[in-house]
Amino acid sequence: MDISPQRITDMANRYRSSHRAWHLTLAAVFVAEAIMMLRVGRHQWYFFDEWRLVVERVIPTAHGPNGLFKQLFVPDGEHVIAIPLGVFIVLTRLFGIDNYWPFIIANVLVRIGTLWLADDILRRLRTRRVARLLVVASLAFFGQGFESLFGQSIIFAGFTLVFCLLAIREMLKPHASQWRAGIITAAYLVGAIFSSSYGFPVVVGVSLYLLFTSRRIAAALALIVPPVAFLLVRALAGGSYAQQQPVAFGRLPLYVEYVQFGLAKLGEGITGLVGLGLASYVLLVVLCLWFGRGRQQAWFAISIIVSVVAFFGQASLSRSVFGAEQAGASRYLFFCGALTFVMLGVSWGQRQLDHRASIVAAALIVLSLAHSAGSLVTGSSYYTTKMELSRGRLAVGFVAAQRGVPLLVPDPDWAPDLYRDRLQAVLDWSGSDEFIAAGTVCFEHRLDELTAAGIDARSLSQRDQAALVLLLNEHAQGFGENALTIGGLITMGADGSSGSKVIDQFKDDYAMFTTELTMPSALPSLARCG
Repeated sequence: MDISPQRITDMANRYRSSHRAWHLTLAAVFVAEAIMMLRVGRHQWYFFDEWRLVVERVIPTAHGPNGLFKQLFVPDGEHVIAIPLGVFIVLTRLFGIDNYWPFIIANVLVRIGTLWLADDILRRLRTRRVARLLVVASLAFFGQGFESLFGQSIIFAGFTLVFCLLAIREMLKPHASQWRAGIITAAYLVGAIFSSSYGFPVVVGVSLYLLFTSRRIAAALALIVPPVAFLLVRALAGGSYAQQQPVAFGRLPLYVEYVQFGLAKLGEGITGLVGLGLASYVLLVVLCLWFGRGRQQAWFAISIIVSVVAFFGQASLSRSVFGAEQAGASRYLFFCGALTFVMLGVSWGQRQLDHRASIVAAALIVLSLAHSAGSLVTGSSYYTTKMELSRGRLAVGFVAAQRGVPLLVPDPDWAPDLYRDRLQAVLDWSGSDEFIAAGTVCFEHRLDELTAAGIDARSLSQRDQAALVLLLNEHAQGFGENALTIGGLITMGADGSSGSKVIDQFKDDYAMFTTELTMPSALPSLARCG
C-alpha cells in the first residue's frame, strides 16, 4: 500500500474538497429555502386568527386579559402560545399592521433553525451525508406542510417544533449525567408546551426514549416537569379553552378514524403515494425497520412513532367533531412530517444501500419531492390569494368604518374578528395609522373614479359613499365579470348575485341606487388597493 507523503497529501486534498462540496450543497438548500419563503412572503399579511390576537393581546383593550402574565398565558383557542405570542406582540407593537415583513423574516429564521437542528440530530447519530442531505431537502420543501411558509406558522408548529428538536437533540447526548439530561430536556419541553399543545405528544416520546436507554431519572424529569409546570401556570393564569366537543368513550370510533386519516395523509405526503391511505404510513414504519440497524435506531423510531400517533390522538379529542378530514391540516402534517423525516434519517444511519435498495429508495425520493413541489405551489397560492384579498378589503373597509359607516364586518371571510367595538379598537390604535392612511388614498381614488363616471359621489352620505367604493373595490378583487359597467355592478349588488359578503351588506343601498341614480356605462378600474 502506497503511504508516501504525496499519497497522504492527495487523500487529504480530496477529503477537504469533498467536505467543502458537502457544506456548499447543504448551504444551497438553506438558501433556496429562505428565498422561497421570502418570495411567498411578498403576498402575505395578517390573516384570520391573527386578528383575534391583535384585538385581544396586542392592543390594550377590555377584550383581552389584563396584565402581561395573563396576556401571555391565558389560552388562545385550544393552546397556550405564550412564547410565540410574546414575539407576535412585540413585533406588532413595534411595526404596526402596515408591515408584515418582520413576521416573514422571523419565520425564515425559525425554519432555518429547524433545518439546522434536524441535520445536527442526524450528525450526532453519525448518519451518512447523503441521508442528511435528503432529510433536510425533503423537510425544506415538504409540500403537504405548505402552511409553514406563512408568517403565522411561528405561532404554532414553528416555535414548538424548534423546542421539540432541541429536546430530542439533548436526549441523544450519551455522556451527560441523568440529572443534567433530564433538567435540560425538560426545560426544552416546557418551552414546547408553552408554544402550543403540539408539544405534549413529544413529551411522551422523549420520555419513552430516555426510559429505553435506562436513564430513569431523566425520563421521569422529562415526563413530570413539563405538565406540572404547565398546570401550575394555567392555574395562575386562569381563562378557559375553546372546547370543540366533549370527550366521551362513545366517541372512540371517531377518534380512531381521525388518527387513521391523519397518519394516512402524513404517509401519502411524505411518500407521494397518493391514494395508498394508511398503508403509506405503514410503509414508512417498515422502511425504518428495514433500514434500522441497532437498538438506538429502533428506540428512536418507536419514540417518534408514539409521538406522532399521540399527536393525532390528542387532536382528535377536540377536533374530530369537524370530521376526520381535519386531521390532514397542513400545519399538523408539517409538524409530524418533520419528526418523521428525522426518524427516517436516523434509521438510515450509516447503512450503505445495495443496488436494488438504492433503486427503490431513489424512486420513492423522486416521487416524494415531485409530489411536494406540486403541493407547495398549490397550497401557497391558495392562501396568498386570500391574504391579498383580505388586505385589499380592509384597506378601504377601515377607512369607511373610520368615517362613521356602521359596517357589520369589513371582511367577513378572512377577518371575522373585526366587528363593532373590536373593529373600533383596531381603528383607534396608533399601529393602524399608516395602513389607514394608505387605504384613504385608495378610497379617494375610488370616489374620483365614480365622479368621472357621472356619479357625484362626494355629495352622497358617508354610507352611500362607502357602499359604492366597496363595490368597486370588491370588483377589483375579482367579484363580478370584468365586462360589467359600474351601473352593471350596482345592479349586481342589488340582485345579491355578487358572491361577496361585503357587497351583500349593502344590498338595500344598491337597490335604492338603481332607482335614484343614472346607471353609469363606464367600465370600473381593476386596479387593486395596496
